[in-house]
Amino acid sequence: MVTKLRYDGEVTVYLAQDAETMGYVVLNTLPGRLLEDNAFMERFEEGMRAASSLFSPHIMPVLDYGVVDGVPFTVRPFFASGTLEHQIRINHRVPLEDAVNIVVQLADELDYAHEQGHIHFGVNPGVILRDDANQVYMSDFGVAKVVIDTVGLPLSLRPYTAPEVFLRLTCGHTVDIYSLGAILFEMLSGQHPVEGFSHVPLKQAHDNNAVPRLDQLGVDVPDAVQGIIDRALDKLPNMRYQSASQMAADLAASVYGEAAKEMFSTLLDKHLVQPPTGDGGFSRPRPVSTGSSSGKHSDLVRLYADALMIERTDPQRAVSMYRQVIDQEPQFSQGEVIERLHSLEQDLGLERIPDKIDEARRLREHGDWDLLELTAREVLSYDPDHREAADMLEEARVSLATGIHYRSATVATQTGDWPAFSLLARELYDNYPDYPDENELLVLHVDNGEFLREQRTIPAHDAKILAMAFTNEGDMLATGATDRMVKIWRFPEMELTNEIPNHSSWVCNTAFSPDGLLLLSASWDGQISLWERPTFEYYGMIAGLANQVRAIAFANHDDTMMATAAGYFLTIWTLPVGKRDKVLREPDRQPVTAMKFAPHDARLVTGINNGNVRVRDMSDPEGPIIKDVDVHGGPIYALDVSPDGTRSVTTSRKGTVKVIDLETGERISRMQGHKGPVRAVAFSPDGTMVATGGRDLTVRVWGVEDGRSLAVLKGHTEPVDSVALSPDGRYVVSSSTDGTVKLWALA
Repeated sequence: MVTKLRYDGEVTVYLAQDAETMGYVVLNTLPGRLLEDNAFMERFEEGMRAASSLFSPHIMPVLDYGVVDGVPFTVRPFFASGTLEHQIRINHRVPLEDAVNIVVQLADELDYAHEQGHIHFGVNPGVILRDDANQVYMSDFGVAKVVIDTVGLPLSLRPYTAPEVFLRLTCGHTVDIYSLGAILFEMLSGQHPVEGFSHVPLKQAHDNNAVPRLDQLGVDVPDAVQGIIDRALDKLPNMRYQSASQMAADLAASVYGEAAKEMFSTLLDKHLVQPPTGDGGFSRPRPVSTGSSSGKHSDLVRLYADALMIERTDPQRAVSMYRQVIDQEPQFSQGEVIERLHSLEQDLGLERIPDKIDEARRLREHGDWDLLELTAREVLSYDPDHREAADMLEEARVSLATGIHYRSATVATQTGDWPAFSLLARELYDNYPDYPDENELLVLHVDNGEFLREQRTIPAHDAKILAMAFTNEGDMLATGATDRMVKIWRFPEMELTNEIPNHSSWVCNTAFSPDGLLLLSASWDGQISLWERPTFEYYGMIAGLANQVRAIAFANHDDTMMATAAGYFLTIWTLPVGKRDKVLREPDRQPVTAMKFAPHDARLVTGINNGNVRVRDMSDPEGPIIKDVDVHGGPIYALDVSPDGTRSVTTSRKGTVKVIDLETGERISRMQGHKGPVRAVAFSPDGTMVATGGRDLTVRVWGVEDGRSLAVLKGHTEPVDSVALSPDGRYVVSSSTDGTVKLWALA
């Protein structure tokens, strides 16, 4: 077993792996006490055989069932996209068109099962699976009836269960149509058609309460939809729809017009026939009255009678005795015993609430959301207006749903089910943007599955790659490495077109001129060489510098200007002759560690070793500093300027990434996630994202406006020294000292 998905008081659901195939499956376990009922195994095996006989593309098969170590279990396939239950909890409501689509699909499967003589008895959003194409599938046929027959209605089924099931009457196939109506109501409104926090109030609500009006709940749907729900939820079985497909046809007609009924002509011809004739009707075996169990039954009857006698004089003891009766014979939990117990507990409830609330608080602190949900519901069964319990119940429900979404999305990344991953990630983080990504396995935006799915790795150099640069057109990519070589690649094919060997030292910088005609390469020893496209023949050399060239930048506003940084000197050069035009010195003698020209004007933006971002006006012969902002308080490792020239992004050795407004100096956003220095950064072509690479071997993608992590991309085996986003916005490209270049597709 991998992890527990949910627990509803009777059935525990686990995500598990098949020991042979290592594929993921869902394991349902039932309480071992069910085996105390002599008839349980017969019912269980009969129900599973019936479920296994249903063959339909949208009914989940039973893969296995049985009893192991005293625990009954069933196994079904795992769907990474999750259940309708958690879709509703995450999104709160389902759009009308999607709800119609879901009902139509479920109707066909229910009518097929009914024709085979099988009734589900447990139709609820938790057994309705979905995929990324908005297709739904029904699971757990045969399970609900076995549980109801043996121990009564599980908590998860009560809001969807027809009155005749509560009343222990003979039931027909319309109990499933009643449940389908309740699901439709919940999809549209985000709440159950009946409310209550324990068995008796829910039973009374199903028996007596009218269906709430959707318009009074702020749900804007055609009036006919309310009538369809009212008919499906009629108290009398013979007044309900007798075919789920008829209900689906009416629903489609109410939304899309009468012509939509033609879509269902095949279904109606097939299903509007005689009600199912199989023996799938509800029955509840009575306790046997012969043999060894008769003595036990007599003892329980006496215990029940004794409890009745002391209800008024010692209600607390009577409660204990009623609970003992129910524990020893679960079948009593559906009759008078449970009603008397509930009545007494209501009377004693105010005394129990403080202890139960304390217990709920402890469960909340430990994150035990399953038990917190049950405990909060118990408090609300005593006091329906208890605000703290209601808040904790909602928190538990949301935490269960978001947790399952997160775990399911994680599995989807492991199995390569990217459509399911995208669906889950969109729902989870659109509704709960601050939900943590503790394992850093997930990307927090719907497109991030595409990053992982389209990963490509190119073994570019047999040495550490220190530099990488695109042409403005994005058709060529240059890489430089410690093998003293520059390589030119046709992009995005990553076809090697040219090699420039025999540099004087390690190649630590590469850059293309704005017109793409020249390639510049800088060596560790300060030598700067120019190479001419398309042949990449040697064009010339810029005078060697005494120190390592830390940064290179071509001016975008003037094809004849470029700048280099070595130590605390900025040198401005005139191209193509490579003439030194002027040398600027940082006033505080702090080294320049990174720089970039603004895209559309003469501003040169530099990152300084003390953590400042400085802006110089290079249209002025003196190159004055016009903005000086303390951003990091320590060395800046990498810098880029946004495509519109209004912002800069910088990185630091402490793992932080910051975006500032170059006009005001105000911080726009701060990104935190890398462990250790961040050695590379680049804006996306539209300026909405930045990509970073770090010593922690990861590439990360961030949203500019809010600093939210959009992707954590793993695969490099050594630090990432360069990142870029292709000029067409389609790829994140990263290079590393492991000698590889990786492409991560954005779309």
